[in-house]
Amino acid sequence: MHDFSDVIYLYKKGCELNAYLHFGAHFKTADEKDGIFFSVYAPSAECVYLSGDFNDWSENCEMENFQGIWYIFSKDAKLGQCYKYIVKDKNQKITYKADPYAFSSQLRPNTASVIADPFSFRWTDSGWLEKRSDIDWQSSPINIYEVQLSSWDSVIEDNSPIDLDKTGKKLVEYAKSMHYTHIELMPVTEYPLDGSWGYQTTGYFSLSGRYGKPESLQRFIDLCHNNELGVILDWVPGHFCPDEHGLINFDGTHVYGEEFHPHWGTYKFDFAKKEVNSFLLSSAVFWARQYHIDGIRMDGVTSMLYLNYGTDSVEKRNAFGGEDDLYAKDFIKKFNDTMHKEFPGFITCAEESSSYQGVTAPTYLNGLGFDFKWNMGWMNDTLDYFSYTPQNKKSEHNKITFSSVYMRDENFILPFSHDEVVHGKKHLPDKLPGNDFEKFALLRTLVTYQMLHPGKKLNFMGNEIAQRMEWRYYEPIEWFMLKYPIHDSFHEYVRNLNRIYTSEPALFEMDRDIYGFEWIDGDNSEQSVFSFVRRAKNGSELIAVFNMSDTNYSNFRIGVPQNGHYEEIVCSNMDVYNGTGLHNKNEIITDNISCHGKAYSIVIEVPALSAMVFRNR
Repeated sequence: MHDFSDVIYLYKKGCELNAYLHFGAHFKTADEKDGIFFSVYAPSAECVYLSGDFNDWSENCEMENFQGIWYIFSKDAKLGQCYKYIVKDKNQKITYKADPYAFSSQLRPNTASVIADPFSFRWTDSGWLEKRSDIDWQSSPINIYEVQLSSWDSVIEDNSPIDLDKTGKKLVEYAKSMHYTHIELMPVTEYPLDGSWGYQTTGYFSLSGRYGKPESLQRFIDLCHNNELGVILDWVPGHFCPDEHGLINFDGTHVYGEEFHPHWGTYKFDFAKKEVNSFLLSSAVFWARQYHIDGIRMDGVTSMLYLNYGTDSVEKRNAFGGEDDLYAKDFIKKFNDTMHKEFPGFITCAEESSSYQGVTAPTYLNGLGFDFKWNMGWMNDTLDYFSYTPQNKKSEHNKITFSSVYMRDENFILPFSHDEVVHGKKHLPDKLPGNDFEKFALLRTLVTYQMLHPGKKLNFMGNEIAQRMEWRYYEPIEWFMLKYPIHDSFHEYVRNLNRIYTSEPALFEMDRDIYGFEWIDGDNSEQSVFSFVRRAKNGSELIAVFNMSDTNYSNFRIGVPQNGHYEEIVCSNMDVYNGTGLHNKNEIITDNISCHGKAYSIVIEVPALSAMVFRNR
């Protein structure tokens, strides 16, 4: 009998961070014979059988049991072969289950696990990992390109995985040329339904069959690191897929959770169970250690924090009478502490849409411990404001200024993500009013505002080319749009804007510092013009001016903090970007005339529907 005493002790305490080393399908030598050692946690099963290619899918290959861990060694099993567990519960019901700890899976619609080896890849990114461990991400540029690998430049055809080597090479070259700092991958863990985009998971340790073998993704991430690109993985620990071959009722009981999630038709993980904590923490550690990912964006944090999320009633209360899910909060804190301790320089991000306080506060101050939180409020207010016609923006001006009230409450990421370009919400250009010329003028202003506002940046694939069709997971990005000058010029504008963002410390060093952002004029709702200062640690400044009206303003005076000569380094209205060409061509000398509470001022041309950035020389 195999002794799992130490494993089961830590697993049931919620302290096992490397459960994937003990469960799943692993190469092993027994009695001088090579084979595969299988083990799975099914504590309430009556019996578990191993069935696969290597035994002609026999239903009689009974596994041994050690305190709820079922295991067996097969000398006939080989790399690449498929398998499942046949689980008989106490009521004699038999269910074919995929391995919760499988490292690879069949391409849907097939659901078997696949024997794979994610441990033997030879990495060449030690320099990147060493560099990453010393980076202070709060004062560094983070410009994230959000991607679904199976719909970026190709889709799954003929029931074959995408060619990740081909797609990955193109993606890395492209992201680097566009001056992104990170690629964020929508879930690559196994999921049965394409339409869930990966957010309803069955395999928390398995690379989806859509992307081939584990080494395919490992090669891609290694290539990213050797090109100075970080990789962030979307990860979904709040709920799991209800498909029968997955985690649900795994051994006839609710091993992983039983509560129905009304928002998504899934099931919530039961964080009160220590085994669930070990399972999920091990998953996060696995992707960081075996795939060298640089960060995790935790999906659906809000749904985890509140006991009554997704319902109209207040039926559940915690032990202290509140609605917080105390077990989920404890798990989240342990997740953040674990990832930061085990992987120096690792980034954790929360998709959290409520007003919950302390999402990015350290756990020792009773915060959740994330590095960054998606600023959903900023995103919603910004897109709403930009959707109004110039004439109606006056009454909505507070949607622009309100973010300054809370911009220092958390460490924020400003997201224009996949969620904003699906389900009838329209893609970015068509959220904006006017004809195409006006739409694109506003769109250039929108992306400039995102880059100049405090917070790290995230854009979904296709945003940078102003794709017109909503994202559809079964079609690649509409790269052909770049044949049209209005899209190609916008693409070049985004490239240049990204370059400026990553090279100007004033735009990233002090996102949360009181000196990092200062209004020049946030009150000019009548003309729909607003301006502010961004500062770096060394005191260097950039001046941002936005005109949201459809009127050109000549000889427009704004206050500036410093005396000297100013130059325009960004203007969204340049003719090369399909604007009218009106901009500030020449050097601008300050006047000793106070304005907007500043001792000095400059007089500039402010074209309609445009953004400008000035630097003091």
